[in-house]
This record gives sequence, C-alpha cells and structure tokens, in this order.
Amino acid sequence: MTDFENKLLEYSKARLRGETAPPDLARLLELQWQGGNSDGPNPLKAARIHLLANDESHPLIDDSHLSESDRANPVTMANDSAIRDVSSFIAYVAVDSDGNVWGYWLGPDQLPMATAPIVRFDTEGQFKLMCGATLSEAMIAEYVDEDEDAFKSFAEQFTSLGVSWQATSLNDLKKPNVTSLPSKLLGDFYKKHRAAIG
Repeated sequence: MTDFENKLLEYSKARLRGETAPPDLARLLELQWQGGNSDGPNPLKAARIHLLANDESHPLIDDSHLSESDRANPVTMANDSAIRDVSSFIAYVAVDSDGNVWGYWLGPDQLPMATAPIVRFDTEGQFKLMCGATLSEAMIAEYVDEDEDAFKSFAEQFTSLGVSWQATSLNDLKKPNVTSLPSKLLGDFYKKHRAAIG
C-alpha cells in the first residue's frame, strides 16, 4: 500500500465508518494533504473549504459550544440531544467558510456512502439536504450562490485536478431522493426529548 492509500484507509475508519471514500472526496483529501496544486489554482482554498482531519472536531458537532447556562436549561439540552441523534446518521467530513459542517446523509436506512446525499448542518442549527452528486459539487454550488460562470469555473478547476464532477451547470445538479429527511427527524427527536423532560 502507498502512503496515500494508508492515510485514506485510516480516514475511512475515522470518519466514514469504514466505508470507501467517494472518488471526489478521496481526491480532495489528497489535494489537501499535499497542500493543493502548486502548479495552478487551488480550488479548495479559493472556495474556503476545509476537510476535517481524522480526529478533528467542530463546535457544531460536539458540545464545546454549550455554556453552563445552556447545560442547565432542559429545553436547550433537549434540542442538543435531538441534534446529536440526527448527527448519528451523518458522516461529517468538511467545514465551509461560514462555519457550517457538511457530510454524507446515511439516514436511518444506513445508505451506502457512495450513494448518500450531501447534508449541511448550519450555524443556525438547521439540517438541509443539498443538491449535487458529490460533496464538491454541493459545496461549490452553495459557495457561488447563483453565479453560473463561477460554478463552471470551479468545475473546470476541480476537473483539471482529477476531481470527479458530473454537473455542467447549476441546473444539472442532482437533487437528493431519500425516504427520511434530517429536518423532519430533528423535530421528531426534539419532541421525544422534550416529552421526556415532563
């Protein structure tokens, strides 16, 4: 095994529940570990995308953001517990420039990583399934907002670096198709934890 293959295997165990990394994520990880492409533009840095390291946490996906008063508030803790429940169905792998975390929505059905839709958990505490066949497509589509030219420019840059890319325009982005929505589950889990408070 090469050093990269070994690192990818360790990453898979740490962040992907032992599943193989989707091709675009594997290539993005390689680029980040190499520090980007020294011979040309680095689209990861340009889009301010950071891929989480094996043992890296983030305030949105751990309890470090909770204050003592938060922990003493049963309603806040019911919401936090609901977020943790939903997050148990997500393999988080990235952070964007606004501090939102991104990952693969495996859901209660435990979808395989290769076909799992991309989900974003934002700083407002909301989960949203994103359009795009891959993590890179979904994150870039969100980053450029509705700027078609910017999307195509990033698509060309990522493709030139060997990152798999399917959409040729924002309108081509694949829409998620799942039986369970993280936003719906969040409400359900919150009601359960709130009822347990009494």
